[in-house]
Amino acid sequence: MRNIIFLIGRSGTGKSTLEFNLLKKHPGEFHRIMSYATRAPRLGEKSGEVYHFISMAEFEAQRSEFIQETAFAGNYYATKRADYENPKPFTLFSAIPSQVKVMKELIEKTFSDVQVKIVYFDISIDRIKSNFLARGESEEDFNKRMSKDNIEEEMKQLNLPVDYLVQDGDLTPELDSEFYNYIKAHWEK
Repeated sequence: MRNIIFLIGRSGTGKSTLEFNLLKKHPGEFHRIMSYATRAPRLGEKSGEVYHFISMAEFEAQRSEFIQETAFAGNYYATKRADYENPKPFTLFSAIPSQVKVMKELIEKTFSDVQVKIVYFDISIDRIKSNFLARGESEEDFNKRMSKDNIEEEMKQLNLPVDYLVQDGDLTPELDSEFYNYIKAHWEK
């Protein structure tokens, strides 16, 4: 059975770090779903690395290929059905809670050989701010992003089942190995 693993958490919580470490260390087992986004790339971002950055016109032209789409902070994000059909046992996707609620139901109805798992990064604001500043973003950028981020509130409202919880103390260099060992023991069938 394949696993689609949704990684949920505020910006700067370590979701991308976990994704990239797992992909680098276990390329034959992990696939990453890369969203299409209408927002402009942030400093240092390149299309095809974290997102496929496209214009609104391109988004409209490709809309029939998307299995889902969502709006966040004035921009559109979407994924294509083909991304969910990858044969690797573990597919990773960073998403927001409202997107996960819809996608979990859609995936379970569409793909009979898939189980959906949710990993929630419940990281303190102080740690997130430290992560932002460490990667070269300004305090102004941090405040702006956090003012638009209601993920914690969404998680409470939607009551999504969390299969694996990551907290401040878990953000160590061993997180990717610990997580990998956990999913191999508990989720792989």
